Amino acid sequence: VSSLMATLHDPDAGVRRAAAQTLGTLAPPWWAVSDGLIDALGDVDELVRTTLVEQIAARGETPVPQLVVALDSPVV
Repeated sequence: VSSLMATLHDPDAGVRRAAAQTLGTLAPPWWAVSDGLIDALGDVDELVRTTLVEQIAARGETPVPQLVVALDSPVV
């Protein structure tokens, strides 16, 4: 899981998207991936962001508190 999390910052958008999809398939505990997935929402590639949103949404209400905090961030 830690290698996939690091891959979310790969220079290649296709690799980042594949990492996000794989993390969704593996469904590791939210606490193990939450910070990295939320941080990666700032990706410049729309398909990567969409994939991340899909993976986060698939976890139901668990991520809501962290997403609310992220929305208050001055970083777009």
